[in-house]
Amino acid sequence: MIQRVASCWRKDVTDPALSETLEKVVDADVALGEEDGRRATIQHLGSPIDAERAAFAFRRAMIQGDSLWTAAIGGMLGLAISRHTSSFTYIYNMAARAKHPEIRNAYRAVQSFTGLPDLPPL
Repeated sequence: MIQRVASCWRKDVTDPALSETLEKVVDADVALGEEDGRRATIQHLGSPIDAERAAFAFRRAMIQGDSLWTAAIGGMLGLAISRHTSSFTYIYNMAARAKHPEIRNAYRAVQSFTGLPDLPPL
């Protein structure tokens, strides 16, 4: 998530030192762990009802799409990383409609381990 925000900010930064720092954040390798996704969707608590409520909240966040792209990406990452397969259609549909480049970048980041199809061109 931080990489996507840093990537968006990077294009507007005029300070060379800040630009270099943001570049390092954007280019860093990040391991998206399934256990992290389980914590984000509270699956680690063992309550299927609470986990499903969290998944629903993430799907609702994705409705924001381009207008609140950080919420959309947060929802997408939480659901994708936890392999919430029943939400994959929601993830694809939101990302396919998105114009914001960071939503599409986040989608590509999760595509490799979710098996989600390529997005249509803009």
